[in-house]
Amino acid sequence: MGLVVCYLPNESLSSPQGRKTSPLVIMEEFHPFVTGMILCMGLFFVFVSNFSITESAHFSTMHITYLMMGVDVVALVVGLCFGRLMKGFPRLVAYLSPMSYAFAFILLAYTNSLASTTTALMLIGIANGVGIPYMNTKASLHAGRDRVNIIMPIMSAALYLGQFISPLLVGLFSNCFVHDPRTPYKTAIVFSLIYLLQVAVTKKSQFQFTHQ
Repeated sequence: MGLVVCYLPNESLSSPQGRKTSPLVIMEEFHPFVTGMILCMGLFFVFVSNFSITESAHFSTMHITYLMMGVDVVALVVGLCFGRLMKGFPRLVAYLSPMSYAFAFILLAYTNSLASTTTALMLIGIANGVGIPYMNTKASLHAGRDRVNIIMPIMSAALYLGQFISPLLVGLFSNCFVHDPRTPYKTAIVFSLIYLLQVAVTKKSQFQFTHQ
């Protein structure tokens, strides 16, 4: 992330008023979208990294394979419908990803039936299918034509940062509590609520550019 911010732009970073803007100011301006992307991808990889191991005691390898494939299918369908969701429910879409994650990880943490697990994974697919395009769309609208080529690499870096810090956060929480195979899910519940709070706190800057 730091390398992208400091070294990628070969042109002047400028504000909408034409004033040159430092990378730190850019990060401060776009932090709602960058932070949201980190949280969204971090939560998704809690599922990716832990589901097959945690659920191996309850489901066969074949079931786990089909369930994990289903997440990508749901994410694809939701992503294809994202434009309509943004037009029809611009303010509600912001909350859909964190709320879906929260409900999904609650189900995974405290139930283990096939029905509840399938529902949880559908919710994760919805959360991922909405969260990533939402953050990218809002960031690009906020940046405008002059700065979109600057912010999108930063958003990509945030996506991968979320992927790689996810196991570190889960490992930290796992070491702090009594061993429980579902600790990653319970950790994800906490970060889902942080994600929801982050959206609520930064909603003004996110919604400001909905109709541009």
